[in-house]
Amino acid sequence: MKFKNKLILLCSILGLLVAAYVLGALFSYGSASKIREIALFPGLKKESVSTVELSGPEGSMVLELEQTGSWMVKSGAVSYPADADKLDTLLTSISGLKQVRIVSRNAENLSNFDLTDSAARRIILKDREGRELADMFLGKETGKGDYVRLAKSETVLSSNKSLSFYTAQDMNYWTNLKIFPEDLQGSDIDSITMKADLVLEKDGAPVRADYTIYRTVVNKAEVWQLQGREDFKLDQNKADTMAKILANLRVRTFAGIKEDVPAGSAVHAEIRFSTGTKASYAITVGESSGEDQYYMMYDKSPYLYNVANWNLQALIMTIDELKAAPAQETGNE
Repeated sequence: MKFKNKLILLCSILGLLVAAYVLGALFSYGSASKIREIALFPGLKKESVSTVELSGPEGSMVLELEQTGSWMVKSGAVSYPADADKLDTLLTSISGLKQVRIVSRNAENLSNFDLTDSAARRIILKDREGRELADMFLGKETGKGDYVRLAKSETVLSSNKSLSFYTAQDMNYWTNLKIFPEDLQGSDIDSITMKADLVLEKDGAPVRADYTIYRTVVNKAEVWQLQGREDFKLDQNKADTMAKILANLRVRTFAGIKEDVPAGSAVHAEIRFSTGTKASYAITVGESSGEDQYYMMYDKSPYLYNVANWNLQALIMTIDELKAAPAQETGNE
């Protein structure tokens, strides 16, 4: 019996020791994880950044903050308006980037993580004086983050979040393709003049339009009317839709500057509109710039754009398309 009691006691002590070890390991792992999450760029403030340089196997891209406070994408001698929201997201992510753990200190392992100079994507942040605020290489994704290394270092780290989505070296990704003011709403537009004669479908008939519609109040209700033919019944929903599409119009790409357009080039459409504050805007659609797109210019912009045919199809409605169905005609009276 004494031997059996001793054996039971020994097993109990052994069990307690194992439990203590497991609990200790768990708590120490949690503490170590917290300790290892070290800010990669402590003190970095996105407000201090005025230049973002992106490079990688696909090419390179430079974004700069102008004195006016607007971010621009540099492309050769020309700069284009940048998408400020995407830049803010990128800079916020970098300022909160943390090292989760050290993966390797061996330079021979860099290729395993796509962190060699030729394979990695690189991000450099600078302030207005040109001082580097951050310089890092991004490699493969870890699942939750990226494998990264800092410039002039051969140490591979894993990060707490991935920046892969925000490191495209494609100008079209970074440019702001909404040409009208960000705060412009369809409900702000109170007059639209549409003139068009262009083909928007392969082997299709030309789409022709020549009219002005405007908002007014009839019997205490705001309605759209056709200028010069106030008895013509308009589909109010379609007129509202046209105004919304116009206010939120996005082009496909930047195509250069207006000076690039050859003198005497044809104009296939002209759209003018105004708002309740009497602000006026005008766009012109020029020659075809591809199988499914046209050149476009905006009177308040120095740029030349490519606009997709499907965008124009949604926007340019003939007067017959705007005509109200018989059941809706009473809505304009």
